Amino acid sequence: MPTWVSRLAAIGLLAAVIAAAAVFAVLPTLKAYDDTALALARAKEQVIGFERVARRRSAYEARLEELTARESASQVYLQGGTDALAAARLQDQVSEVIERHGGTVRSIQSLPGQDDEAFRRVSVRVQFTGTTESLFQAVYSLETARPFVFVDNLDIRNRRSRRRANQQSDNPALNVTLDLSGFVRPRQ
Repeated sequence: MPTWVSRLAAIGLLAAVIAAAAVFAVLPTLKAYDDTALALARAKEQVIGFERVARRRSAYEARLEELTARESASQVYLQGGTDALAAARLQDQVSEVIERHGGTVRSIQSLPGQDDEAFRRVSVRVQFTGTTESLFQAVYSLETARPFVFVDNLDIRNRRSRRRANQQSDNPALNVTLDLSGFVRPRQ
């Protein structure tokens, strides 16, 4: 083989080694440097944002205290450290409202508490008797009062009595069963 062919082959082999080194060593190293520079720029932007938020921390804390005080004063949540205490207070409130509007409480039963996203739902099942007017007034008073309670599973039945067929009552006695639910303040 002539010397010029072997020299050309050696030069080609050297070029292949240099190209392989560039592809497998130099280019990945340059890409890693670029990625690091980009991550560093993003981190600097985040630090600037965090510093901006940190400068306003005292204003945020004051606003949080104000909102917490307003939320506590709003009395939208059932009071009580446990589900049982909150249910007992709800039972007292329900009994008082029903009796104030002329109804008669037959039974109140606490239902198991349920987690509802970040809140804890406390429920009671109430059975009472009363007229259409007392039912309306009691439910209206419960739903518009504080703490907020919600009526679910309302079942109303006409209370059977021994009346003659020709006697009609404008305000018949009703047997009412309903579930009332309220929420306990979320723990922080």
